[in-house]
Amino acid sequence: MPPIPLRLLASTAVVRTPAPGFGGTYSEPREIRHVCWQPAQPARQTAHQIGAPCKGTLFIDAALSEGAFEVPAGSLVSVDGDAECCVQECAALPSPADVHHWEVALA
Repeated sequence: MPPIPLRLLASTAVVRTPAPGFGGTYSEPREIRHVCWQPAQPARQTAHQIGAPCKGTLFIDAALSEGAFEVPAGSLVSVDGDAECCVQECAALPSPADVHHWEVALA
């Protein structure tokens, strides 16, 4: 399977994973560059604010995304500087050699 086209990997994610033993604390932020963000709904504007969608799917290419790793459920993720979202699930899609990409469900 070919990598995700680089033109689609236009976003940057900052990930904070739950710290060992958790207790409500998180690790230092880790940046993953060249990811693809697909919000569940487009951004919306009201009279009071512009609401950035937090719910959606983040695609991390194992070969092309710089700093790529499997993001555990419960992690906090900010895409392109927006508000942090919680990782609901991270599914690895296999390739013949290892992992092709991860699909990270955010809510």
